[in-house]
Amino acid sequence: MYQMMESGRFGIFGRGDNYIPRIHVEDCASAYLHAIEKKPVGEKFIIADDTPCTTREFMEHMAFCAGRSKPRTFPRFIARLILGKLLLETMEMNCIVSNDKAKRELKWILKYPSYHEGLAAVIEGLQNQPTLDQPP
Repeated sequence: MYQMMESGRFGIFGRGDNYIPRIHVEDCASAYLHAIEKKPVGEKFIIADDTPCTTREFMEHMAFCAGRSKPRTFPRFIARLILGKLLLETMEMNCIVSNDKAKRELKWILKYPSYHEGLAAVIEGLQNQPTLDQPP
């Protein structure tokens, strides 16, 4: 998504009012490590951050963190033509989840409790990566 934003091919299909669970990769790895250590055989856990957000909120915050303008909005019928019905339906999934059980039973603590902190850290890292024409 970051590369799409950098190249100008960044936008929201439809209203963007659907909720999709988010999590920073470090927090996801931490949850898996806690589960391996605790060995809760037969248990199932939701691994997501603490803050439900819509696709629009996420994309607009990503643009803000990168110092870009808000993403464009494309009509849903255009998205269906470009992406196809199944991919569009997947992108429009609407799901609010709770990670309370994972935090309670695994004693798991998130480093990035919301997409706000997680996106800021990821984008800062991406922007500070050396390019091929820059020495590290």
